[in-house]
Amino acid sequence: MNIWTLNKHKHIKLLLLNLQKHLGNDHFQMVNSEYDDFFAIELVKPDHPEVRAYIYIHGQQHHYYGIHLEYPWLDENGIDDVLQDYEDLSIKKIITILASHFEVPTYADNYGAARIQ
Repeated sequence: MNIWTLNKHKHIKLLLLNLQKHLGNDHFQMVNSEYDDFFAIELVKPDHPEVRAYIYIHGQQHHYYGIHLEYPWLDENGIDDVLQDYEDLSIKKIITILASHFEVPTYADNYGAARIQ
């Protein structure tokens, strides 16, 4: 995926670059979402696309993100609409949360994020 050709805000592109660097392209996939907009992105786990994360910058502090996580295995057990929400998170925290949510086995917290002014 060529991140720079996406019609997304530069902070969403920055997040995607850092996700590629720290998690690798094989552990997440961008999807077109019913919520698709310039200030947000929806990602799925490629081998389990029902495992989703919606990341946005709407209403967040400058250079921070919000995230909604979906847990489909709880839906299968009769618990409907299971979401976990976090607000005003750094890129580092988003990467850590997504590594856990998408079960990235080799993720190490050796963080060195790129920055866009």
